[in-house]
Amino acid sequence: MKLPPIELIELVHKFPGPYTFKIIAANDEAIIKNILEVIQIKLNLVVAPAYLSRLSDSGKHVSLTLELNLQKSQEVHVVYEALCKTPGVLLLL
Repeated sequence: MKLPPIELIELVHKFPGPYTFKIIAANDEAIIKNILEVIQIKLNLVVAPAYLSRLSDSGKHVSLTLELNLQKSQEVHVVYEALCKTPGVLLLL
């Protein structure tokens, strides 16, 4: 998966501020827990981030929406890079 250029991220988002991650993954509690742990570790969060979830019609996949307050655009890349390597993640938006 190709990461968006930092320049593009900075053109459409103001930092520090909220950034929304949309993650499509296999519908499995262990995978969801792992995704949240990866984000928590990469951003040095005290607790796992809050999220909204929505199941696909078939129930095989889940969409996770996380709105996180980030200090700089590089944090977006850190999260995307880690999630690209996370098993069960199918798509990042």
